[in-house]
Amino acid sequence: MVVHAPISNARNELWLPPPAMASCIRAIMMRDTSGVPLSKEQRFNRFPVNPGCILLWTVRGEFQLLAPGEQEDRSRTRTVVPALSLWAPSTRPHSAWNPAACHSFALVLLPDAFAALTGITPLDYLNRVVPLEGLLDAEWMSWCQAVQQAPDDKTRIELVLRFLQPRWQHHKQRNKNENWILKDWVQYLTTHAATSSLGKSVRQVERRIKSWTGRPLRELRGIGRAEQVLFELAISSLEENTNWSDIASKSGYADQSHLCRQVKALTGYSPEALRGHIISHEAFWPYRMWGFCHQHQHHYRQQTAKDALPE
Repeated sequence: MVVHAPISNARNELWLPPPAMASCIRAIMMRDTSGVPLSKEQRFNRFPVNPGCILLWTVRGEFQLLAPGEQEDRSRTRTVVPALSLWAPSTRPHSAWNPAACHSFALVLLPDAFAALTGITPLDYLNRVVPLEGLLDAEWMSWCQAVQQAPDDKTRIELVLRFLQPRWQHHKQRNKNENWILKDWVQYLTTHAATSSLGKSVRQVERRIKSWTGRPLRELRGIGRAEQVLFELAISSLEENTNWSDIASKSGYADQSHLCRQVKALTGYSPEALRGHIISHEAFWPYRMWGFCHQHQHHYRQQTAKDALPE
């Protein structure tokens, strides 16, 4: 399934995995601005806090990473991102800039799946962007090079599935109700952590989850709630007056103030500012792709309806 997120004529596509791989791959995000006349402002990329492990192939052009907290300060030095890189789980929003046309292919893996497949602990690289060279073994690097050199993104997706599917079958011990939203994944982690080892105290469960994902359970739940806000914003995107109290209630926040604090912490923007940027700013293409995805919206509506039923 491919989802488009247009503002300019840049190609922005989101590919969702088949159910058998949904417990490993969250998505593949593709962006290509080749031949598209973008202003300097439109060449920024705004990313929220990320719980996943992202393998990024910069097929053409380059990304320059802004220092944390420098989303609006364009005068600071930017760090060039390696063409093949790991974007580890992050606890803060971040921004990147493309100095010219750029074609990127990003594989978003769930952190526990990444750890199981590679033996790399996400917590060791928290908030870092590091080269894949020297991080992954020879077999993985050979695959990464093949993906980089593939003639098109369709072939890259095929290479990803061909490489990961057989490897994931050796590790797959997941719930059968597999889907693509964070709330359900976090719930699975909680159950799995409580039943996978001898220690079953709350502290031991939380320690286990942090070792698998690099994040405390409380933070993962917070990111899951923020994702629900994004879905609600997509639903209400055509309305002039968004009911933030109603969205707070539907998304599991204590009140509107709680929602505002957490959304700003996870994205760098107030909810109303974020809503305006998603609708009208090129740089927020990752938010549009994720929030307006039909499959995400369908599952979220199902879950919302189910949660609203009396027990």
